[in-house]
Amino acid sequence: MFKKIISSILTFAIVIMSAVLFTGCSDSVKSYALGAYSNGGMALVKDGYMYYIAGGTDKLDSTENAVIKASSIYKRKVDADYNPVEGSVPELVWEGVAGFKNGGLYCFGEYLYFTTPSGFKNSAAETMTDRTSFVRVRLDGKKYSVIYTTETSDDLKYAYYAPTDTELYITILEGSNLYSYNVKKNKKVVISEEATEAVFSPEFGRGNGADPYLFYTTSPKDTYLSQNGNMVYRATPDGKSSEQISSGITVSLVEIFDGYLYYSAGSNYYKTTTITGLDKMNVVSYGKTYKTPFFTHDGGLVADDTDNGKLVYFVWEGGARVNSYILSTSTENTIYFQDQETIYGLNKDKNLVTFSIDGSTYGESKLDDKIIAVSISTSLTMEKIGSYLYYYTETKTTDAAGNELATWNIASIQI
Repeated sequence: MFKKIISSILTFAIVIMSAVLFTGCSDSVKSYALGAYSNGGMALVKDGYMYYIAGGTDKLDSTENAVIKASSIYKRKVDADYNPVEGSVPELVWEGVAGFKNGGLYCFGEYLYFTTPSGFKNSAAETMTDRTSFVRVRLDGKKYSVIYTTETSDDLKYAYYAPTDTELYITILEGSNLYSYNVKKNKKVVISEEATEAVFSPEFGRGNGADPYLFYTTSPKDTYLSQNGNMVYRATPDGKSSEQISSGITVSLVEIFDGYLYYSAGSNYYKTTTITGLDKMNVVSYGKTYKTPFFTHDGGLVADDTDNGKLVYFVWEGGARVNSYILSTSTENTIYFQDQETIYGLNKDKNLVTFSIDGSTYGESKLDDKIIAVSISTSLTMEKIGSYLYYYTETKTTDAAGNELATWNIASIQI
């Protein structure tokens, strides 16, 4: 199968890949947005520097309190093409645990935004590190502050929305609680306490069609006991407006991508701009569902064809499938992002691979079969910035008590 990606103690290893070394920052490659290049994820570029999350470890401390987390934030000078300046060295921006619970690195104005374990204590004076704090620090590493801390240790899904230059919201799905947090006004607005799933815009709420909104589902209300399916809602990122757009059918939300809401119903995938409702818009059917779909900018679909044991790129035109191309003879690939007509990911051996969908060449290519890469979380996977691909490697060690510790370190390869 493939997946779409969408520490307080860290041992830094020197990972040699081409010319760049670091010690210690349906997703497609992000462009220049809100003053930063590649905003969100493991790294971004702002004002001549690349800021990045260095790596991580799978333990928060030496106890059995195991959590997946990342580590400190560094920066390095880059040139006009976003490539590291020769002779420049990494500089520590903020030391701590950045990228907690699937969090990425974002920049708005002169501040970096990220997640970290809560430092607050309960009535028993125990630090509640299972809760998540949304924080920010200025680009120079000063003026660190906590914006908001979750009320539970539930799994999180979140996104930043900046519909205008003066607005910034954090939309958060915490368990079944969906809410919006207004950063400027320091105010939380509850959207739903019964959300079963939600999808957020990767474009910070800017764009057309579905991009300015978030979408979520709930089970039918008590007054709808005889109703089939679930309820689908569209909401604004400030949490002030929520509109039901579907009921009576079972809908599973997939993602917001290129101005469309992608979802599945029955045995089909669909996409729509969803301005008024799922049943009233220009809906495109993909004909079949797959376990882990990856939608492409041209409206195509990359998916595991488990019937034939292959990774296949399906081409659609005008709402109809017109062709299909085999990208790999394996269904054990992990796909992370698309850059123009190339898709990047890992094969079953965790080697860096690309898949071409350029219209004339289709297939798989290894970047380096000696590289074994890993993803730390859904946000901390790999990114292409300039002419380099940044990714994480893993080192496993055993402490004196025989406990295994996994440590991740950022590395790069020129492509």
